Amino acid sequence: MDELKDTILKEYEKGNIVIATIEGLQTCPFNDFLQQPVEGLLYDLNRDEATIMTFIDDPKWVNNLATTKIIKKLFAERQILIDTLIALQNTNTHAGDYEQGIFDAHDFVLHMLNRNVTSTGR
Repeated sequence: MDELKDTILKEYEKGNIVIATIEGLQTCPFNDFLQQPVEGLLYDLNRDEATIMTFIDDPKWVNNLATTKIIKKLFAERQILIDTLIALQNTNTHAGDYEQGIFDAHDFVLHMLNRNVTSTGR
C-alpha cells in the first residue's frame, strides 16, 4: 500500500492527477483535467450526483454531495472570471486609460460575481 501511495504522491508532485477508473489508475496532467466541463470532471472523480446518490447508505454521501456543489460553484465563478477577462481583452483601451480600465475591470468582476450570487439565491 505504501508503494501505491508513494506512486500517487509522486505523480501529484509532477503536476498530474491520479484517478481510479474501471480500467485501473489513470494519470492526467492536472491542468488538462481541469479543461473539461464540470460534469465530466465530477463523473471522472465519481462525484457526479447520480453516483453519489447510489451510495446513500454510506454516511460519506453528505460530504461528497457538498463537495460536488462546491466544485460546481467554483467552476461557475471561474467561468465568470474567464468571460470577464475575454471581454476586457476585447475592449479597446488607450494607454492613458489603463488605470481607469483596471478600476472598470474590478467593478465589472464584482458586478458579475454579485449577479451570480443573486441568481443562485445565496
